[in-house]
Amino acid sequence: MNWNHLKGKVKQHWGDWMDDELVIINGKRAQLIGKLQKRHIMLKQKPRKMTNDFYDRNE
Repeated sequence: MNWNHLKGKVKQHWGDWMDDELVIINGKRAQLIGKLQKRHIMLKQKPRKMTNDFYDRNE
């Protein structure tokens, strides 16, 4: 699945993401994990699992 399609799913799944944030992420899991970690002040393991689960469901 391409990133343009996943961007909408990211917004739907996690809510109020800005388009410029999604442009920076550009489909890179590590970038998405980092953004989740900053937004939700989580330990690194949780956003990594959330991101991997999200990609597994949507790819």
